[in-house]
Amino acid sequence: MPKYQTKFELGLEDIALIEDCLTARTQQLAPNAIDWEAPRPQEKNCDVAQQAREKIKGIRELLGRIHHQKRWYEPEIYVPRG
Repeated sequence: MPKYQTKFELGLEDIALIEDCLTARTQQLAPNAIDWEAPRPQEKNCDVAQQAREKIKGIRELLGRIHHQKRWYEPEIYVPRG
């Protein structure tokens, strides 16, 4: 069984590009995820919409994991926020 690399060297621009591409892919899938005519479950369009929704869900979860790994700036001294 192959071993996978666990550490990656990506720059900020690389991560921003990945996020932009994933967001664009979500926008491409969005029209397919909507049941415009509310088809019955046995129809083919329902399967296409369900598959699009599952792909969008996976992409959004990945974007969330990327977001939660970011370190946000926080000043060392107290600054009141209004």
